[in-house]
Amino acid sequence: MAIENNMIKLYDDIDFCSRYKDIATKYKVENRDNRLKKIDKKKVLEIFDSLGYEAIFNTKESFYKVRIIKFEYDFYFHVDIRSGLYELIFGVICKDSKKHIGGVIADVYDDILRVKQIEEESMSLPSFSNYEELESMLKESLSLFVDFKVGVLKLKP
Repeated sequence: MAIENNMIKLYDDIDFCSRYKDIATKYKVENRDNRLKKIDKKKVLEIFDSLGYEAIFNTKESFYKVRIIKFEYDFYFHVDIRSGLYELIFGVICKDSKKHIGGVIADVYDDILRVKQIEEESMSLPSFSNYEELESMLKESLSLFVDFKVGVLKLKP
């Protein structure tokens, strides 16, 4: 999926690439045996709540979801945290035009580097070994998501 120039500017304005890279490198549990394997859904929902977000767990697809509707924009923040791995997906769908912006954040990161012709290895998924690390990752990711949301709303004509 090609990223439009105005979206590259939005991602640059919120320092997206360096912030995602920071999350992916800071939260890395090398030894798989040390990753948190059994995730307590209730505990994760409590973490979202403590951070000021109402999340639900999508049982069918096994991810946590936050949804924010603002004007004609439907913002979403999804995180899949199976086996101590942290896959972040966020974006927005414009209800009027059905235009979609965002996606799997690791892929967006790679797409931005490709468009800017920056050669760098893809980031591995962040990982965690306890709920404190998960809470910190969520806090940083939600901050990035909020800045994304504000940036999209500024683009509104």
